[in-house]
Order: sequence, then C-alpha cells, then structure tokens
Amino acid sequence: MLIRLLIANFALIDELEFEPQGRLNVITGETGAGKSLLVDALGAITGKRISKEAIRSGTAKASVDATFSDASDVLSDEDYDNYGFERQEDDTLIISREIFSEGRNLARINGRSVTLSVLKEIGSRFLDIHGQNDQQTIFDATKHIDLLDRFCGDEMLSQQAIYRRILNSYKDVIVQIRSLGTDPELRKRRSEILEYQIEEIRRAGFEVGDEESLEVKFKQLTLVERQAEVFEKISTLLSIEEPQSLYNQIGTLRSHISILNKTDPDFSNLIDQVDQLQVNLSQIENDLFSQRQDSISDNETLEDVRQRLDLLNRLKDKYGDSVESLNMHLHQAESELEQLRTSDYRLKLLHKERLEIEHELMSIADAIHDMRERSGELLSNLISRELTDLGMQNAIFAVRLSKRPKDKFFSIKGYDEVMFMFSANIGEKPLPLQKIASGGEASRIMLAIKTILADADSTQTLIFDEVDTGISGKTATIVAEKMRALSACKQVLCVTHMAQIAAAADFNFFISKNVRDQRTVTSLCVLDDEKKTAEIARLLSGQSDDEKSIDLSRQMIERSTKTSTIE
Repeated sequence: MLIRLLIANFALIDELEFEPQGRLNVITGETGAGKSLLVDALGAITGKRISKEAIRSGTAKASVDATFSDASDVLSDEDYDNYGFERQEDDTLIISREIFSEGRNLARINGRSVTLSVLKEIGSRFLDIHGQNDQQTIFDATKHIDLLDRFCGDEMLSQQAIYRRILNSYKDVIVQIRSLGTDPELRKRRSEILEYQIEEIRRAGFEVGDEESLEVKFKQLTLVERQAEVFEKISTLLSIEEPQSLYNQIGTLRSHISILNKTDPDFSNLIDQVDQLQVNLSQIENDLFSQRQDSISDNETLEDVRQRLDLLNRLKDKYGDSVESLNMHLHQAESELEQLRTSDYRLKLLHKERLEIEHELMSIADAIHDMRERSGELLSNLISRELTDLGMQNAIFAVRLSKRPKDKFFSIKGYDEVMFMFSANIGEKPLPLQKIASGGEASRIMLAIKTILADADSTQTLIFDEVDTGISGKTATIVAEKMRALSACKQVLCVTHMAQIAAAADFNFFISKNVRDQRTVTSLCVLDDEKKTAEIARLLSGQSDDEKSIDLSRQMIERSTKTSTIE
C-alpha cells in the first residue's frame, strides 16, 4: 500500500508530504484548496501525461515520489528480473517522476530509470485511480475481460491455463505450416538460418551443468588473478633492480651499520641480524616465485573461462536462458530442418494436426465462453444492485459478450470480446460505459465493481475522487459505508466534500490554501479527533464552530464507528 507521498513544486504545492495509513483515508478541504492536486500527483506515478504547466511558477521542475510497502505482494521475482528493479530489504517500492520546464520527463523505480510505458504498467498495479480526469480502468474496454475473468474465479484460471497450452501448440503448428507453405526460396533461406543455428550451438558444445561449473571456476580463478596482482606488487618490492626495493634498502642499512661497526665492534651482532634478514627475504622470494608461476598459469586459464562464459551468454541471448534451453532449441532446429527437407509430406500431416487442435481449442474456448456468460449475468445483477444502493436506482449495468472477427478469432483469452454497458435512466438502451458515464457515475460504478471483486483484485490502493458527485443524504451514507467496508481489505483514499464519508474515515486529512511570502501554497495536515469533528461540522453547515453541527458531527462519527464494529 501507499505509505508515503512527497510532492514538490507541483502547481500550488511548494512541498507536501502525505503519509496515508491502512483502511479508509479521507481528504477534505475548501473548494479551490487543491484537493484534486493530490490525485493528479498520484496520476503522475501511474504514467499519466503531465504537462510542463503543472510545474510551479519560478521553479525548474516538479517532482513526485511515492513509496509503497509489501511490494512482493504485487511484483513477482520474474517482474524484478524482467524490469531490472533492485529489490529493497524492507520490501518497499519507490516510484519517482520528475517533470522539467523544458518538457522532459524522467521516471524511476527503485532508482532505476524506466520508460513511461513501464511506469504506467507498474504504477497501475499499485494504484487504481478513479476521478473525473483519469483514464479509469472501467473506461478501458480492453480491461473488461480481465475484470470479468477475476469474478469467474479459480475455475476460469484452470480453464485458461489449459486453453493457453493448447493455443501455444496451435500457434506452433501454424508457424510450421506457414514455413512449409512458403515458396522454395523462403524455405531455402529458412533452412540456411537453421543450419547456421545448429552449427553455432553444436560448435559451442555446452552440456547441462557447464554453466554452473564455469561460474564456480570463474570465481576461483578471479581470486587467483587478484592474488597474482598482489604477487606482482610484492615482486616489485623485492626486485634488486628497483632502487627502493627491500633488498636495496636492507643493503643500504647494512652499509650504514658496517660504518658504525668500524668505530664500535658491538654493532657486529646487528650486521649478523641484517644478513639473516637478507636470507629470510630470499627464502620468501623463492616461495612467492613458485606461487606466482601457478598464478600466471591460472590467469591464462581464466581468460579461457571468461571467453566460454561470454560465448554462453551470447547464445543464451539468442536461443534461451539456460543450457537446457540451448539444447532444446538445437533439437527444435534440427527437427524443423528435417521437416523442411520433407516439406510436402509434413505439410499434409500439419494440416491434419491443425484441425484436430483447432477442434480441441474450440471446445475449451466454448467452455470459457459459457463461464463468462453465466458469470457476466451474475456480475451484471450484483453490480446493478450495488448501484441502486449507491443512489443510481434506475441504472442498468450489463456485461456484453461478442465473438472476435474470424481473422483474430483465437486470442490468448479465447474468442470473446467483453464490454461493460451502462444506462443511467429508464428507457435508455445500455451503451458502452466509456461513452456515457460521467466522472461521478464512473467512480460509483467502480466502487460497486471493487466491492464485488475486492478479493480477486491484487491492487492494494484505491483512490476515489468525486465519488460523491450528485448524491446526498441516505445515499451518501451508504457510499460511506461501502467505502469503509471496502477498506477492510484495501487501502482507500477518497477526496470528498461529503460529511458522511469524512465521518466514516479511519484517518482524516485537511488540505488548505494559504499565502506565504506573497505566494499561494497548498498544504496538508492530519486531523486529530477534535479537528475531525470540527471539519465534519464545517462540511455540514459551512461553520466549524456551530454547536448544532458539532453535535451532529459527533453523532455521525459515533454511528460510523458502531457500524464498523458491527461489521
């Protein structure tokens, strides 16, 4: 979940630190204070386009830094490997975005520069933003099928795994048919490519276990190489040819002591000690020379190991991520080459195999379609009920399934296209959701969807802006209750002007606009219980010190707390 947000030089924000907690976090403030700036800043973390006009006047850049906890709940080991992020010891993920006045953007994840497309992919896994100015998940028709499949549950996951396995076989057959069905010149070129690949892998001659043994040997020989470098330095110290070598220094020392000995025989024992030192030093040099010869021999072997590892890495870049993958590619290439050499006969067999797999694929795709059809009807009914509770009594939510065009029939998710349909009023035919739902309606629809799909959705943090547009009274209370219930399993951030939602919050924040050093700045503060009561009173009556409003505020907070306890 989001545990820290730092914003600098963003519109009216000079510097702002926001530390939301778990469960329901509500942000309130007077109109124009900049509540939605917080949502816009979070949008920057999910790859939303931010223009240079968002940079605070008089500054060179705007920046947003978001820290998330429990990153491993969202990102797999494969994600870290694929994207090259450094895993933090405390399992946090830090997403940063900088917007420069010259129009340049810079995005980082755990300190590593990433493209905006990667930022959008990763950011959207941690944050789901729903507001008037956001390209929401429910407005993206390509995501509707994923939402429906999550609702279908484990049985859908099992069927899709079978379907993908069969689809991969189907694609392999299609590729082979196309390669065999091409003209002779293309088949010849394909054969030459395969022959080159086969020769390259065979010539390298890697076997299973070679990579591990090479890496072990490389580490050992690297250590030997480092020892050789030290031996070289010691050799310099011992070399007679070096004026400052130990031999020459000891020789100089002996000459000086000999002069002293001529005047005082008592120094003769020191001469003996210096002579013994020379003997010891000579023995050390002999021992080191023997070790150094071994090191030189190993260093030559190290270059061989390095070249073998480099060759293996080049082959892995081309053909797979392990020696097993190289050998598998070799066998596949040999098999395909043999097939090309017997193409006519093979082509007939492949067409027969294609029909058999296509029949099997269609059978699984039909089963997936039936599951989606049943679950789509149930999901439509459940969400329509939720929308009724949320003050949209006449709303109709429907899941429409249609088949893909023949030329794109079998996709990785089956042959279905899924689209969410919506009608807000009686007598109106449901139309694609993105064409007719307003910002407030969309937020409530997403609240309904998230309520139904809460357990199936891996996104940790949900952000709602304008979820209360066009509602009041009992409906606002129900919206507040549903958001509080949703926050039991998700971190929820909500920008609102409704007292009912503010009263339901576990944590309340207040955004204000002030003048500092003749500049307008937006700031954020956490509200304690007393200030929360006063803020809800302000939302009710416009006055934070009105006694009746304060009493009602306390009642609303108490009622919300009791409701939460019952749940």
